[in-house]
Amino acid sequence: MIPEQKNRLFILFTGHAAETLTAAEHAELQEALRNDAEARRLWFVHQDVEAGVRARALSPPVVAVAPRTQKVMRWHSWRPLTAAAAGIVIGLFSSSLVFSKSPYLSVLTLIAESFEDEKMPVGRGVPTVTGLWSGNLTPPLGEKGAVKPANGLRMVALPPVEERKFSYAFRFIDLSGLAPANVAQTRQIEITAKFQGQVKDVRDRFQIRLAAFAEEAAEAREIWVTDQIADRALLHVSKSVKESPDERGWTTARLMIEVPASARVALISLAARKASATTTTEHYLDNVQVRLITQEPLP
Repeated sequence: MIPEQKNRLFILFTGHAAETLTAAEHAELQEALRNDAEARRLWFVHQDVEAGVRARALSPPVVAVAPRTQKVMRWHSWRPLTAAAAGIVIGLFSSSLVFSKSPYLSVLTLIAESFEDEKMPVGRGVPTVTGLWSGNLTPPLGEKGAVKPANGLRMVALPPVEERKFSYAFRFIDLSGLAPANVAQTRQIEITAKFQGQVKDVRDRFQIRLAAFAEEAAEAREIWVTDQIADRALLHVSKSVKESPDERGWTTARLMIEVPASARVALISLAARKASATTTTEHYLDNVQVRLITQEPLP
């Protein structure tokens, strides 16, 4: 299975756990589980990791599934896909519970931000340090008009900016203190964020960008703002999502990409685009989740 296919599977797995999959994505996941043995093997591993994440919600955020001969499955952690997909998985469990070739996974939560701290410091422009939200976003606010926070009691707004198509929220993540990756490991950063607009009958566009750098945050910022990313960034990827509201009006954007082992910082950019040059309404951002997923084959 090629890396792009694995990335897509992990996106579907995490969307299923977060209950954010569309009907089409549910069908895609069912089809993969029905027809691909490697997809089923990765599903088993991911379910075990997710169960560990939930069980350790009040503990330090690093979760690991250690290699072992007998796989002990946590049935209470499952959410049903459909009778057909569940039947596939249950049938597989009845045939074998030993997975000697399952990879070693660890999941580290880097950001779990629902903007509940109304005194949260907010900088302007692209930050020069890690751990600070900066850009065009407002301080956390509560329900505004018909827009209710996606999670908790608060969210942030992304007001329109004159002479600019997008309004931005930036944050640097420090990767230098993490355990270095070895040649057999793959390390992926997964970002999910929820956006909402105010203009009815207009499909807004939202964007996630990620750039990884070998430099510290201040120097990485200069690379970003002086448009040297193509020449000096270790990695730069962007994904745009058209508005697709759930029942509460929020659109979930997700990006997952392998991060270079030499990266010291990563800059996350979350942006909402104005519907037109004359648009004056705000967009809203909430429930930003960033995880580092490390996968290593067993010896």
